[in-house]
Amino acid sequence: MQTLQETAWQETARRARTAAPMPDAPPSSFGEPPAPPPAPPGWRDQFLAKTVSGIVRHKVFSALLVLVCIGGSIANTLRQDPYYIATATIFPSASANPMSALGFGGLASLVGNLGSMPGSTSEFPIYENVVQSDRLITPLLDTKVPNTTLLEHLQIEEPNPDLRRNLGIAAVRDNLSYDTDKKTGLVIIGYQDRDPKVAAIVVNRVLELLNDFDVSTSADQAKDRREFVDARLEDAKKELQRAEERVENFDQGNLRIGRAPDLLLEQARLEREVSIEQEVYLALRKEAEMARIDEQRTTPVVNVLDHATAPLQPAGPSLVRNTALGGIAGCVLVVFVFALKALSPRRLLASLSRAGSAA
Repeated sequence: MQTLQETAWQETARRARTAAPMPDAPPSSFGEPPAPPPAPPGWRDQFLAKTVSGIVRHKVFSALLVLVCIGGSIANTLRQDPYYIATATIFPSASANPMSALGFGGLASLVGNLGSMPGSTSEFPIYENVVQSDRLITPLLDTKVPNTTLLEHLQIEEPNPDLRRNLGIAAVRDNLSYDTDKKTGLVIIGYQDRDPKVAAIVVNRVLELLNDFDVSTSADQAKDRREFVDARLEDAKKELQRAEERVENFDQGNLRIGRAPDLLLEQARLEREVSIEQEVYLALRKEAEMARIDEQRTTPVVNVLDHATAPLQPAGPSLVRNTALGGIAGCVLVVFVFALKALSPRRLLASLSRAGSAA
């Protein structure tokens, strides 16, 4: 029989075990409520976890899918014909000031002499629009390439000749490239084709057409300028004659001016008008002669630094780049497949129900 002291000791130990905190629950400080249990993971975390776990569990399938994409990209690259890009470098003409670019350089100089008109170097980026225009590409289709024309070389299967020519213009426009170096102002014109000789011939023909465009445009501008200056020259000649007649009439009517202030001022004013009209007339005479010369000018105005030559190495397709793109596409496809699997309706409803019950 246990004694009374042993019974009391056992009762004290039992109460201590009952009042002791649970091992997994941290003891709270006096007067503070116990910490709430951690919240269950959200559906986004569950979705990411299931996607990653699916890829890890099916790593062999994932690797095979990436290898298939890479192999398909390599096969497609090897199946394509290599293409070449021929380039030429030109330096567009620059003008001293906007008025001279429009064909009135002499008048701009006259204005600069009479007043203060600082010049500035400016380039008009019209070459890119000209290269891509139908006016240049249309005659480009008739360019003689080895054994045929460029239009026939494109091998456009269209029985309608007008539609076939329009498709040829679109194809040439897609193959043409135009790039400008902002620092140096150099322009690089290129053409892409499966035949390197054809690419070089087309680029050099583009340079010829650009020069013809510049020459014809300059001639038209010079003609308009000459007609304008001739008309203005005739008016200046008449104004000069009238000013000279006024001086002559004044001298005949005032043979002895003496020191009369009014007559001296009038004489100075009339002589000043004659001087101004003479300066305008001489400037227009010079401008008219320059316009006649420019109208007959046929020298090249496109400064060609490097003509196009047939490239020796193809520009594409790039096997390394396409292989890398195939690997990236394969990785994206693997993630998409397992993400779609993780987002199946049954799994999504189950995840949402578990999250609702835990909340």
